[in-house]
Amino acid sequence: MPQHRFVVYADLNCPFCFTLHERLLELGYMEQVDWRCIEHVPSAKFDPSDLHTFTELTDEVNRVREVASEVQIIIPPGRPNSAYAIEMVSQAYLIDREKAILFRTLVYRSLWQNGENIGDKQLIEKFRIEAGLPEITITKDIKSEIKQWKKEWNEGDFSQNIPAILTDTGNKILGLPSAEVIIASLADDDENNFEEGAFCYLKPKEKILIASNNDKAIDQLATALEKEFQLEISQSGDMVYDSCTQSNSPDLILMDIDLDQPNGYKTCLKLKDTTETQNISIILFSCEKVVAQEVQAFDAGANDFIVMPCAKEVIKARVRVLLRLKRTTDLLEQFSRMDSLTEIPNRREFDRILEKEWLRAKRSHHPLSLMLLDVDYFKKYNDYYGHLEGDQCLKDVAQVIEQNIRRAHDTVARYGGEEFVVILPDTDKDGATKVAEQIINGLAMKNIPHEASEVADRITISVGISTIIPMSPLSPRNLVDSADVALYSAKNSGRNRFMYHQLQGSE
Repeated sequence: MPQHRFVVYADLNCPFCFTLHERLLELGYMEQVDWRCIEHVPSAKFDPSDLHTFTELTDEVNRVREVASEVQIIIPPGRPNSAYAIEMVSQAYLIDREKAILFRTLVYRSLWQNGENIGDKQLIEKFRIEAGLPEITITKDIKSEIKQWKKEWNEGDFSQNIPAILTDTGNKILGLPSAEVIIASLADDDENNFEEGAFCYLKPKEKILIASNNDKAIDQLATALEKEFQLEISQSGDMVYDSCTQSNSPDLILMDIDLDQPNGYKTCLKLKDTTETQNISIILFSCEKVVAQEVQAFDAGANDFIVMPCAKEVIKARVRVLLRLKRTTDLLEQFSRMDSLTEIPNRREFDRILEKEWLRAKRSHHPLSLMLLDVDYFKKYNDYYGHLEGDQCLKDVAQVIEQNIRRAHDTVARYGGEEFVVILPDTDKDGATKVAEQIINGLAMKNIPHEASEVADRITISVGISTIIPMSPLSPRNLVDSADVALYSAKNSGRNRFMYHQLQGSE
């Protein structure tokens, strides 16, 4: 038994949390756990027709299967809302702790082993009876306590990831840990942080921007949408555009055609003509039923048009349809930018990011570094071990590179074949060479066997580096070509090393 008690922040509709729950049951540690349920997907709705959510669930469950093959888990047809189940399970703890653990186990397994909708109150009631619990009345106190748990988790150093474990000695585990990590951290008196890669992120409510100068219309729209979505109000076209170009841009806009500075039509046209904002769904509305206005709205690029006042159910239905379509479109766009084998950005996405970072560095006069990386003697690896092992090798190399790219705005992409590329904004020559050393050393520690290599008995990599402070008439292509010259030099110098090339005209 562990010598320390510990807190777990988890959701019922998260497969990583379910798997942690199963592991703790198997280890016999559940009596030491203060299991604090929080909603990480407040807007979740059990909808088997939602392609985006099903794809997300498929990815999460497959990641669980990779790291916890001993746990039986299926891909449920949807992600249910867990709010009611969380309240019931949490209230049960105040009645009978042992039966509450059984109750929570039944709820978890219902979703993740049987694919049932735990948002169904009758189903939760069935599990309460099976667990031998008396009738449960959800109190204001338990609702307040659940809010407090969410606040603790939000404000704690968890990066809004679940599951999250915190021991009474300060040990912290983020994500789904192995049984060995659980045992080590709960037996350790020293404060340590353990971090695993398998976890869920907080998924906040989708954001809707209501833009109008008509208070009555704003009130009606807000009343229809405020429980399900995060709302923002704007009272001019300029405010709408500014909001849409910020990092936390809205998922959908409901905009009055009679909006001020400029009007709804002109603002819609501007948003649809701007690359950064053109994929935001827009519903234009009017307080008059005039056919010409509706035609003009669609000519301006609006996705839908409604006449106010409008029934609350109709408003919600139209918003949901557009958001579902946007989620699917975003997902397809995301897939189009990723390399299907290594699950890192592909060449197309690399070109887009490099262009963006080049322009940013040019404006700020900051250095921009680029690395081209080539797996040494990869063709011989494929010939010796076979193409399936070759694919796995590329996945492993991509993972090592990613693990050594520390900052959020650094990018690693697959350039083609066995070549990878890394973009390092705000990084000079010295910084880039340190990253290259880390990648080469990290790959050495990975120790992937390569009996056919002429360099070593393991997989190695050659790296070409170039750095520039962008200026005219140079272009991103010049930086790539310079890194390619350095890569060629690294290969000719014996491989398994990095070389640097100074771009002519960049000094």
